[in-house]
Amino acid sequence: MSRRILHIIYSLEKAGAEETLAKLVINDHINNHRILTLTGGDYYLTNQIEKESIKVYSLNIKKNLLLFPLYLIRSLKIIREEKVSIIHSWMYVSDVFSSLLGFIANKEVIWCVRNTTLRIGGSSLYSIFSRFIQIPLSYISPNKIIYCSLSAKSLHEKMGFNKRLSVHIPNGINTELFKPINKRILNYGNLRIGMPARFDEQKNHILLLETIHELIKNKINPTNIKFILAGRDVNYNNLKNIYKKDLDILLPYIGIMGEVKDMNKFYNSIDFCIVCSSYGEAFPNVIAEAMATGAPCISTDVGDAKLIIGDTGFIVNGYEPINLFQTLLYILGITSNLFSIKSKMARVRIKNNFSQENMIKKYQELYSKI
Repeated sequence: MSRRILHIIYSLEKAGAEETLAKLVINDHINNHRILTLTGGDYYLTNQIEKESIKVYSLNIKKNLLLFPLYLIRSLKIIREEKVSIIHSWMYVSDVFSSLLGFIANKEVIWCVRNTTLRIGGSSLYSIFSRFIQIPLSYISPNKIIYCSLSAKSLHEKMGFNKRLSVHIPNGINTELFKPINKRILNYGNLRIGMPARFDEQKNHILLLETIHELIKNKINPTNIKFILAGRDVNYNNLKNIYKKDLDILLPYIGIMGEVKDMNKFYNSIDFCIVCSSYGEAFPNVIAEAMATGAPCISTDVGDAKLIIGDTGFIVNGYEPINLFQTLLYILGITSNLFSIKSKMARVRIKNNFSQENMIKKYQELYSKI
């Protein structure tokens, strides 16, 4: 039976949760989807979703509590006019708001939790406060709590979230969009290691910069290696602000691309994909996307990185530069045959375990039972 679902999310700025939501509403042809963003913004994902005739509403919330009743009234009006049967919220602040709407409108509510650890100073205070509220609220409001990773599920259940409502639905990757362009051959004379991550404390760019410094200091000549940094707000000035040594010394060994539109082309231009995040990640999409193109991944042990990578890549044993340095030393000695094996295994692992089709099917099954 088709359900009418209103998704509530902070914004549609391009990021992991937002991209997963876009995949779901565009490719689920059984249910009827609408989206309500708490803030405004003319984002790329908004345009992509609206091209598929999926309505996107926006509350354009301002930081003025006196206006909150107006936002509430408008949201309830959308629920009534769209004949919504399920409110599906994405991330903490939206989860709390959806519970209030669900209570007033007497609608079924699904929370979607997509974080692991939060850090004061690095995470939004709204998110930290909302998660605190959600612990007791989880025994009152939602019908189900979806976790995109087992690490997030375990952490939140230990915090006190209602275990009986837990559902694990990992993110899914479009393996027709993310795929090898040419046969991957390891070129030792031009090794390219890519770090696709927006500029954010959570993404831990400083770890990679400090590790490159270690390579130079230990006279491990990295002239045949290029570290490619790609992501929103990744630029020379931002990197210089966090790297207290002389960034110019590292410039021969790094490429700064900023935000990249064609990520499949980016993944196919690198030999390895690296993730340095130190906290917060639940399901790092870039790992699964890179693996789908056949790029083996190097990652810190964050979120479900170890589960996603399996034996197709490399997990860094720690969060210090020396830990990543040791992993890179091993990478520099990898044979072309082993690289080829891991490349093929990586794509097969994503197709078998983390495909977009599997993800959408699990969401459809969940909606049908609520």
